[in-house]
Amino acid sequence: MSVTNLRTFVKTLAHTPRLVVASIAQQTIPSLAQFRTMPSADPSIFAHNNESHTTRAECPFANLAQPMVETSPSQCPFHAHNAVAPASITHPVDLVVRHSTFITTDKSATLLRDIGGGDRIRECCTRFYARAFLDVQLKPFFFEDDGATAHGQRLADWIIEKMGGEGTPWSDSGRFGMRQPSHFKAWNCEKRDPAVRGDHFNLTDTRTWMRVHFWAARECGLDQHEAFWG
Repeated sequence: MSVTNLRTFVKTLAHTPRLVVASIAQQTIPSLAQFRTMPSADPSIFAHNNESHTTRAECPFANLAQPMVETSPSQCPFHAHNAVAPASITHPVDLVVRHSTFITTDKSATLLRDIGGGDRIRECCTRFYARAFLDVQLKPFFFEDDGATAHGQRLADWIIEKMGGEGTPWSDSGRFGMRQPSHFKAWNCEKRDPAVRGDHFNLTDTRTWMRVHFWAARECGLDQHEAFWG
């Protein structure tokens, strides 16, 4: 995925549930490459602690206290955690967006399969939410408290359906059409300061969203797939 394709894909994230990068397209896109290529994430950039967000059953990637290591399927009832095969796609894959809507193509479906399938996206989104829940900029928006695995499933299902090749998990879940109601709840979440409650996501919110997301993707090894990442 070239930088141009990454910018295109980020624009489509305006259709994701929960926090979005709706305001990022005009103001933040030029700076995304520096976040994507950060050699390592400095934990001091992100305010977080070592407290577990929840004691419910979770994917191991939801536990920030555990190192990111290969996880066998027997250790996780949610995701496959399959060993990643060498990439067969090494050239940039063009993504198609028409009228601000991501268009599924055979190429995008093939790319999803080549990175290891939908569960690679679910694993990454789980890790993302584990970090986002503890980030001082992002956590006031979260009105659901069902854990990183469940949050990751919702976001990942949308991405997987958009990329194609694995059915329609987002639509089949019954969440179709819930994007805007979810945004409204996030903007008006009682965790937000009353002075800004009701305000839409701003530039700092969207930049933080992307930085944490790229951090999680690197932790999950998605940066090692040249066509997807570079």
